[in-house]
Amino acid sequence: AVAQEDPVKAGGDAWERGEFKLAVDRWRGPAATGNPDAQFNLGQAYKLGRGVPADLTLAEDWYRKAALQGHPQAEDNYGLALFQNGKRTEAVQWLQKSARRGEPRAQFVLGTMFFNGDSVARDWVRAYALIVRSSQSGLPQASAALAQMDRYISLTDRQQGLTLARQFEEDANRPQLPVQYADFALWQLGKRLRIDDARIGVEDRNAHALPLRPAVGIRMRRRHGLRHPIAE
Repeated sequence: AVAQEDPVKAGGDAWERGEFKLAVDRWRGPAATGNPDAQFNLGQAYKLGRGVPADLTLAEDWYRKAALQGHPQAEDNYGLALFQNGKRTEAVQWLQKSARRGEPRAQFVLGTMFFNGDSVARDWVRAYALIVRSSQSGLPQASAALAQMDRYISLTDRQQGLTLARQFEEDANRPQLPVQYADFALWQLGKRLRIDDARIGVEDRNAHALPLRPAVGIRMRRRHGLRHPIAE
């Protein structure tokens, strides 16, 4: 008997060849029947506008379907998509899940949220710890953010943040490895990832917002023997 073609793998192969519409067509059937890899891939296609018109709402929806099945990369991108689409309160639980797993973009976005008190209680110690972890992973925006944070966060809070960052690393049960960011496409969360430029109150002289923007990109990685787009 002739082996039946795996449409998810076939779509990944088409994507690598630059045949984006063909890739999307290959993924639609499996995605509709609940394949999380195909669902995630469609989310990527809609986010990047490859093979289909860019549509962040549809990207979010496909990420959600895959994330609810425990697809790690979909969980990561779902939290980021929720944030970008203005659903920041909903995004927090997904960003926290990804950050605990060591995902540097989630750590960076969540760190800026804690720094600015955006949809979470302001916590500069936790913010510093998350940005440190993201920076250790090789995210350049996080390293730049640390320099900005040093101007506003006290030495005591920074020291506590470093202690908490070490705890985060221990909780993840693995050292944080550098992340490859070659050939990634920058996309902005809104026009910029600046949580809020307004000060919390006139009397709060330290209530500055970080004008930061995390990078969200894509590269091809083999997962379970299949090649398909994985977000970096």
